[in-house]
Amino acid sequence: SICFMFDITNHKLIKMKNILMLFTLFFGISVVAQNIVNITYYEIPRENSAEFLRSHQKFTDLSMSENRLILGAGVFAHVHADNYTYVSYEFYNSVADIEKDGAIASKALKANVDALKLSEEEKKEFSTEYANYSRIIYYNHSDQMRMANPKMEWNFDKVDWTKKKITTLSKFKIKDGMQNQFFKTWEKGEFKNKKESGFVEAMTGSWHLYGDGSHIHVYTFFNNWDSFASFEKASDYEVTKNLGENDKKFWSTVDSHEDEILMFIGGIDQTTRKFYFAK
Repeated sequence: SICFMFDITNHKLIKMKNILMLFTLFFGISVVAQNIVNITYYEIPRENSAEFLRSHQKFTDLSMSENRLILGAGVFAHVHADNYTYVSYEFYNSVADIEKDGAIASKALKANVDALKLSEEEKKEFSTEYANYSRIIYYNHSDQMRMANPKMEWNFDKVDWTKKKITTLSKFKIKDGMQNQFFKTWEKGEFKNKKESGFVEAMTGSWHLYGDGSHIHVYTFFNNWDSFASFEKASDYEVTKNLGENDKKFWSTVDSHEDEILMFIGGIDQTTRKFYFAK
């Protein structure tokens, strides 16, 4: 989340410096050239989920300033598969910006809270809420960083992100040395089919950089459940039929694969720099 770099988790910044050095050595300029996605998974008890989201919105807004390096952010509710409750995606120009942005966010939070001129009683209430929110983040989350892959993106910038989206997330671990064949066959098969289906609103994808995650993530966005169901029905999977040659080549590159269903529920408005909930 926006607040994951505040004081309660500053120990992560020490490790981040070493990560940055490794990325610079192994990836060089290519890492800086692509948007870096910082992903945080939250395991929130259902009875605390609404409280968590309200606090997330509040502290996200209070941590914003014109100096922030974050480019954008989105939050998804988990619907099916895996075991987390929410996941946040934060976009930066580089890994270095993620490290720098923590101190900027912390400074902005202090300045914005001071500007509220809270009474002593209000300060106590605020501190309690922030401590509860931070405690949830600290004990109930996991992270990974990924690099956005523009070659996997379609129609992403044209989507109305004020609306909720049904999102499928496909995760692939690729066999060694078969990355090129994976992308060629994926582009010729799944990518092409989804673009031409008439039901898919947008797609995007990412490479794994750091943390526990699959090599490739593929995100497919639908306007609503009806569009998702219509796409699945139109796909008409028939497990008794032999795969086509392109599909055979595609699946021969995959070491393991799993799918999830998410719902986009909100993010940071690019104009106001405030967190909003999608309708």
